[in-house]
Parts: sequence; C-alpha cells; structure tokens
Amino acid sequence: MGEETERLLLPLLRVLWLLAGGAVAFVLTVLVPPVALAAGLALVVVALVRRRAGAYRVFTIGFAIWCAIYATLAVFAALGEDSSSGVATDGGVDTVTIATVGSYHPFDFVNDEGEIDGLEPELGDELCRRAGLECEWVINDWVDMIPDLMAGEFDAIFSGMSITAEREELIDFTEAYYPPTPSVYVARAGEGDEAVEGTIGAATDTIYSDYFTELGRPFVPLNEDEGFTSSVDAVLDGTVDAVLVDHGYAVEKLSEHQGRLAIVGPSVLLDSGLGIGVRKGSDLKPKLDEALASTKADGTVNTLILKWVGPDASTFE
Repeated sequence: MGEETERLLLPLLRVLWLLAGGAVAFVLTVLVPPVALAAGLALVVVALVRRRAGAYRVFTIGFAIWCAIYATLAVFAALGEDSSSGVATDGGVDTVTIATVGSYHPFDFVNDEGEIDGLEPELGDELCRRAGLECEWVINDWVDMIPDLMAGEFDAIFSGMSITAEREELIDFTEAYYPPTPSVYVARAGEGDEAVEGTIGAATDTIYSDYFTELGRPFVPLNEDEGFTSSVDAVLDGTVDAVLVDHGYAVEKLSEHQGRLAIVGPSVLLDSGLGIGVRKGSDLKPKLDEALASTKADGTVNTLILKWVGPDASTFE
C-alpha cells in the first residue's frame, strides 16, 4: 500500500518541484533579472554534468523554463521598443515616412508634375540629408494627422502644424522651423477692420477654430468637403467677411490675389511656431533638431522661407 501511494504521489511531487523552481526563478527575475538568468544557466549546466535525478533535477527544469520564458519576453519587448521609435532601417540607413496634407500652399502642395512641393518638402528633404535619413513623403487628411501618427501610420508630420500645449500632450515636436508669428485676419480689400466684426470663417480642426470655440464666438467652419480649397475662397466669394489664418499663408495669398485681399484688424498670437510632429519618445526628434539647428545657423531655413513665402515672411533672427 505504501509503495502504491508513493507511486501515485510521485508525479504530483514532481509537478510541485517544477512549480517551485519556476516560482523561485520568477521572484529572482522580478528583483534581479541578470542574477536570475545567470543562476538558471548555472543550474542547467550543473544538472547536465551531474545528471542527477530527483527533486533537484525537476526543480532545475522549472527554474530554467521560467528563465527561458523571461528571456524570450525580454527580447520581444526590446524589439517592440525599437519599432516604437517609428523608423525603419534599410541597408543601414533610417527610412522615415513624412506625412503632409498637400494643399497648404506655399508650405506644402502638389505641383503640376504631381509631386509634393513647397517650403516643407524642400526643407524636409534637406533636414533628412543632413540627418542621414532616407525620407518618403505621403499625403494624409489633416483631421487624422495626429491619430494616424500615434497609430504608426507614418513617422512624422510636416504640414504647417502649430506647436501648442494641447498637441504637446499627445505628440512631441521638434524646434520650430517657422518662427512664432501672430495670426492675422484676411478680408476683401476695402472692407477695413470692420470686417472682423462680421461673419468670421475658420478652417476646421485648427488652432483658429479652437480659438473661436474657446472665445465662445460663432464662426463658419471651412473645409474641403464644403467646396473650399482654401480659407480665402470663402472670403472671395462672400461666404464670410474675414478669416483668421497663419501670417505666412496670408502673405502668400495676398500676393496670389493682387489687390483683392487685405490684412485687417488685430493680430493674434496662438502658437509657438510651426514644428515637425513625431511620436512621444521618438529618436527622430534629436536627429531632426540637430539638423534644423544647422539650417538655422547657416541661414538655409531663412532662405527657404523667403523663397516660398515671400519677402514679407517672418524669419529667424
């Protein structure tokens, strides 16, 4: 009867020793992972050399199994952290996908050859060259820019995005590539400052629509779905009396529509300049910041701003 009982209990005892080994390994990996992995390797070596059966061997197997699981999880976690930086590697060169809206002339737009063009693409390509990055450009809907960046659809936003405290809660920004400049109201020429007291328009999901919402002031939301390829279209066709827009955008539109538009009313500072948006903790930020600093130091960024926006554009001192 005793032998029969021992025969029945032996598998259970082995399972218990196996679990005990795993439990001890678990505690050690939580407290001191390197020690646990080293101990697991040492126990396996000793067990193989001594080929000792019984509780010790089963305990060692349990310990080793957990250490193997822990090491595997650690490897996958490390791979996940690497991919979260949002940069693919191709032949030793980091490949970066940059998203732009492609309809915010002169900052970004699609030219007659069907290519993405403007201040941001030209500056972006120069930043990538200086940072040793291979950059690819894609067009993305403005309203989905930040959610898609956070979801890993692309690696950076380079599309006239203002640096604001609200956005910095979601993503990181590089240093500004366009200096902080008060936004301005644009109205039809001859309307005067009184236009600001009339019907105001603002592009949806922008700092301008947010500004009027916070003020509690009614405004006409403007977007492409309503047939407006740009905010000033609504001014020119009489839908609104004035729109609040970025200064650089206003300067370019006044030049495009000679004599038909004018800057009116007070200016409003709403941001800390335009920046490149990247995911939180992305290693792209320091690389792009360093490249951007060099373009400011040698005057490249100011040259490009003046080239694309015009002589009245804001530049870095």
